[in-house]
Amino acid sequence: MSSAPDAVVSDEPLVRWAPRDVGLDALDGALFELFDDAREALRNGRPVVLLVLDDDLLGHGGVADAAAATATVGMARALATEGSREDWRINVLSVPRAEFEANWMRWASRLSQPEGASGVLLRLGGLHLGRAPI
Repeated sequence: MSSAPDAVVSDEPLVRWAPRDVGLDALDGALFELFDDAREALRNGRPVVLLVLDDDLLGHGGVADAAAATATVGMARALATEGSREDWRINVLSVPRAEFEANWMRWASRLSQPEGASGVLLRLGGLHLGRAPI
């Protein structure tokens, strides 16, 4: 299973990959770091888009990767709720491997628009079709 690209994808908006290949022992620290970075960006008026692999979200990879992907979705929803009065924008984009570099930055840009949704999981590709929503 290949790793996600570098953790920092862009400066404005803040676009970050969920932790991958960190193992269960280091997962808490990696998630806290992601949470702190996202919350700081939101408090400074920057929208945030968190990226996860669809395989991880569906539990097709390792246990730690699946835990990180689902925790990232929960984190985004919690931060969206926390910042609803301040109009924070934070969303999660789930991408299949085939979409790794094809069009996810375009979607990340759309998910960070000020008039857009917050706390939403958008899934690219069709891996999730016919399955219960997450």
